[in-house]
This record gives sequence, C-alpha cells and structure tokens, in this order.
Amino acid sequence: MVILAFLVFIVGCSKDVPFRELIKNSDEVLIRHDNFEKKITDKDKVLSLVNVLDKSNPIEPPDRAKGINLEVAKETIMIHFDRADFFYIGDGYLLYVGQYYSVSKDIEKYIN
Repeated sequence: MVILAFLVFIVGCSKDVPFRELIKNSDEVLIRHDNFEKKITDKDKVLSLVNVLDKSNPIEPPDRAKGINLEVAKETIMIHFDRADFFYIGDGYLLYVGQYYSVSKDIEKYIN
C-alpha cells in the first residue's frame, strides 16, 4: 500500500510531457505552413524551441479546435522533429497525437 501511494505521488507530481524524450536530442526542426517552409538547424534555437514545448500543459480541446473550421486549418503550422510532429493552431494551442496543449506564445518566435 505504501509503494502504491508513493507511485501515485510520483506520477502526480511529475510534469513530464509525453514527448520530452522524443524531441530533447533533436538536431533540426522543420516548420511547414501552407505556403512556407523553413528548417531550424541552429542547436541553440532547436534547444530553445524544445524548452518552450517542454513547458506546455495538456488541456481540453479549445473552442477554436472544435468542429471543422477552414480558417483554423489554413493557419495551422506543422512543427516536425525526427520522431514527433506537432500542429500549432494559433493562440497558444498545440496538438500532439490527439491531445491539445497550451503553450507559450514564445513558440511564435520560432515558427514565423
């Protein structure tokens, strides 16, 4: 019983996002939008972007992501790492494998 309580405490207190291990050692990131594409290869910029993503928090789907919204679809930006893809829909919302996250708008420094 004590072990189970300890495990629940550890899991509840850890704030690790599920993708941390997939992106932490990345060498480059591809940013792709409807009419633009750029590759970030500078190690410091990649690490800074990873740190911004690492601070994101899971949330319920935001109103802007509910239903089919062509305006949101046009604005969506793909952030591609070797082992993970993210979709930034604007206003500080990020989608990763069916889960939405709130993310600092600092992300926009890297994707524009």
